[in-house]
Amino acid sequence: MPPTKVHVQPRGGGDGEDTTACPVHGVPPPPALHEVAPPPPLARSLRVADLGASFPGNTFFSADGRWFAAAGQNKAVKLWDTVTGATAEACARPANILAAEISPDGKRFAVGAGDSRLIMHAWLENPAAAPAPVLWDVDAGADICGATFSPDGLHLATVDESSRCRIWLAESGEELRTLAGKSDEFDYRAGSRWGGHGVHFAGGLLACTGDGNDWKRVRLWRAPSWEVHATIKFDESKHCVRLSPDARTLACGGAGGLLHIFNLDDLSSPVRILAAAPDTSVRTVRFSPDGTLLAAGNWQGGFAVYDTRSRQRIQSFKHAGSNGLASTFSPQGDILALVSVATVRAPSRHVVV
Repeated sequence: MPPTKVHVQPRGGGDGEDTTACPVHGVPPPPALHEVAPPPPLARSLRVADLGASFPGNTFFSADGRWFAAAGQNKAVKLWDTVTGATAEACARPANILAAEISPDGKRFAVGAGDSRLIMHAWLENPAAAPAPVLWDVDAGADICGATFSPDGLHLATVDESSRCRIWLAESGEELRTLAGKSDEFDYRAGSRWGGHGVHFAGGLLACTGDGNDWKRVRLWRAPSWEVHATIKFDESKHCVRLSPDARTLACGGAGGLLHIFNLDDLSSPVRILAAAPDTSVRTVRFSPDGTLLAAGNWQGGFAVYDTRSRQRIQSFKHAGSNGLASTFSPQGDILALVSVATVRAPSRHVVV
């Protein structure tokens, strides 16, 4: 099956590509988003000034939901005990840690550092007891800015500062192939500026934002053939992508405060949501484990949670004077961690809905 090319806004005269125009901007503005109730008080608010990072990399929860982890410019993967609030370090590096991601089975986690190293660690049952053992450590040739595991845990996809998207064997660290890059060999540059928010695996698909001339495109590949599944074009840059757990929905956020939600069975009619002010950008999007909620954070410190069935906003959070950098649901779906420059807020699930 040939790859699909989708253009989100019709352009007069065409641009030479075989695209399907999506009637997103050619319709009346969507109705105002419905707020079901004022946001209730947060269940928990933890200060994380010691994170030492204005731009943290990936965040994740342990498989049991007990530990929350965030990588940042303090050269460590910082841990918080979601029950006691105690802090620890899972690992430390001589350079800033730009990306970190845990495997689907929760037994190991990958780290990308500013010294061009890609490292796989074992996740300990009690990660506060000792530094995480190194399973393998390879020279990636460029700083790794984002990483994501395939659902079966066999592959690791990374993006780096050279605009490459590469596939690795998670067991050994062997590099399998490069899907995107700056050279003439590739027709797509992977987005490196947005780190782990710009690359994601789910089902048999890998989604990735673009870089350079490809900022306004999102590409999907099929695994394990790594053939291009679709290329989606926008009229504004896209900074983050996320596939739903069942790989049937794709959320793309970016400039202009816009969030596009695609049904992957029909890419021609995405839902468009103004998730932030037009003068800011959507920085992070995450689905809940059951796929019923979608959290989006923007560069001005605002976060919103949407019902994926009704597409209505059901909760809002605002971190005054900070940037909304990451959002992560626990595997059980009972905690949503919202990461900004100064604060991690972890409301319980019943508070969100």
